[in-house]
Order: sequence, then C-alpha cells, then structure tokens
Amino acid sequence: MLVDIRPAREGDPLAFLGSVDLRGLRLWGEAPFSAPVNVDGSVYVRHGQVEIDYTVGYTRSGHCARCMAETAQSGSLRFNHPVKEIADETGFEDIIPAPGGLLNMTELAGADLLLTFVSPLLCREDCRGLCCQCGVDLNYADCDCAGLPPMSPNKVKIIIKEVPANGGSKDENK
Repeated sequence: MLVDIRPAREGDPLAFLGSVDLRGLRLWGEAPFSAPVNVDGSVYVRHGQVEIDYTVGYTRSGHCARCMAETAQSGSLRFNHPVKEIADETGFEDIIPAPGGLLNMTELAGADLLLTFVSPLLCREDCRGLCCQCGVDLNYADCDCAGLPPMSPNKVKIIIKEVPANGGSKDENK
C-alpha cells in the first residue's frame, strides 16, 4: 500500500484507509500475521513538517512462549512519524523516507509492529508453562514432579555422557 504525501497541506490532513499483507514477516521463527492488517490514518503538515499518524488493527498468532499452545492476540496500535520526500534515503534516521512522494505503508507498518512486539506471545498473562522435568502443561494438570527440584544442567550432561554413541548398551562396544 502506497500513500502519496505530496498533496498534503498545512491544516488539511489527507486520510487513508486500507490493509497491508504482512504474512511474509517472521518473528522468532514464526509468521505472526496470518491475515492482512488494517491501516487507518492521515498525512498532515504541521509547522512545515509532513507527518503521518496511523493506527494498525492486527491479529497476532503463534505459539505461546511458555506452554507452546496455539494462541492469537488481537489489538490496535497507533504510530506517528515525521516523513519527507527524499531521493537519497541515507542520513535521516528519525525521518521516514518517501521516495518520489510515495510512502510504503507495508514496510512502515511491518517495521513498527515488529519493533513493538519485543515480548514473546503468551496464551495468557498467568501461563504456568510446561514442567521442566516431564513436559506436562501446568495450565491443565499437575505433575508428579512438583516436589522434586529441577534437574541441573550438570545432571543432564552426566546422563547424556552415559548413553553410548552407537545408541546401544554399554556392552555393545565390539
């Protein structure tokens, strides 16, 4: 989705509405958007500076970072950026470039959303996750490991060293 910023004038905002397809983006190895996201905003000029103010409506889906359950989270986020029609995109870290006066909303909305989702996706705020001993989902069941201390990494290394490389028993070294 391209937004033309050239017609923007002081005191006369240009409204835009549409959707952008972010299904190709990856976040922690997953595609967080299974459907296009909605973009609704305006381009305006304030004190000679072109700015864009927009809201993104999204549904983020993936696996819970604690229990690995499929989950989805819907919401909307608002963003605001100074924009400038720039032929050369270098040297302007704080200003979003719009080469030829056309602002690429797919790139901008994708970058804004990915930078906003710094925390992993959770199925719910109080997710208890998986038992580190037996792997049971602690949101739905208790396990018999509850009273045992968690297995230390050193114990895991010892167990791994005891397994022969050929996968058989220790006596099969012939």
